[in-house]
Amino acid sequence: MLFLEFLYNLSDVEVSKQCQYNLLFRYFVGLKINEGSPDDTTQVVFRRRLGEDKFKEIFKRIIKIAEDKGLTIGIAKIADATQIIADIAIPNTIGLLRQGKRIIINKIEKKDKTKASSLRERYTSRGTIRQYKREGLREEIEDTKRFIKEIEPLKEEYPIKKELCLLKDAIEGRVNIVSFIDPEARCGYKEKGERFFGYKAHILEDAKTQLITSVEVFSGNVNEGSRLKELIEEERRNNLKTTKIIADALYDSIDNRKFCIEQNIEAFIPSRRKTNPTKYKQFIKLRHLIERKFAEAKKWHFLFRARYRTLKKVTIQVLMTFIVMNIKRIIKLIDEKRLKRLRYA
Repeated sequence: MLFLEFLYNLSDVEVSKQCQYNLLFRYFVGLKINEGSPDDTTQVVFRRRLGEDKFKEIFKRIIKIAEDKGLTIGIAKIADATQIIADIAIPNTIGLLRQGKRIIINKIEKKDKTKASSLRERYTSRGTIRQYKREGLREEIEDTKRFIKEIEPLKEEYPIKKELCLLKDAIEGRVNIVSFIDPEARCGYKEKGERFFGYKAHILEDAKTQLITSVEVFSGNVNEGSRLKELIEEERRNNLKTTKIIADALYDSIDNRKFCIEQNIEAFIPSRRKTNPTKYKQFIKLRHLIERKFAEAKKWHFLFRARYRTLKKVTIQVLMTFIVMNIKRIIKLIDEKRLKRLRYA
């Protein structure tokens, strides 16, 4: 059911309804005519039980199946990342501080309703901020500091340590948090300085089979150019050979080039400072393959926006999206090989 959900871009509720009356869905899932289908809550529990690590194992297993079916993974890999918009509304600074206080009070309410009611009345009962004013922000910051001072002694009694640390970081400007609803989402930049709030999916694509061989997800403020080493090391752990890396100028750094030399990897990364050799052009042209892969993921599998909140859950979304896309690609490659054998038989 989870595969169908990502294949057809459905929600948990929608795929559960489809499995109730759609005979093709029921046949694929393995349900008998008179057998009930799992509800949407069951799928949430199933994802939680599997966790990020199990989905990574499934992703690796799909690559292994491709090799077992006679598909040869190439030695040239294309690296790139794409942004994923977080599933949150972005508040202004006043709204952000109030949001943090509300979340802490809601956690306290689960154990002590009287204490929570008192805190709510004193710290969150103000009217909505219709206009962003400097005076209002100053008052809100002072109010939040008083709230933190009062709550600090209670952090051992109530499960609020993480949220309290985030609120303190936000008030002191140590962390560029954009929402307490999804505290791991961060502000990043697309091309031409356009901002977005969310995460990045960083991948390696095999230039030969066009299969995604490695996946990494991180907050939107992380520069993917600094994460090339981690992706290549993941390839090595999965026994996938890489001798050529194709990437854009964002990966042009001394650390990346030094690492590639040490690992005997030929780096086809355009320089930002000097003219690039002619031989680079034929490889750099292959970058359109990964751009096409991202376009497919966003248009048909809803990867332009996060379905879930927090880094671990968004990682599951990204892994499932590329698991589905890899399976589609494997089926196509196997069919092409079969037709080719029939043609020359």
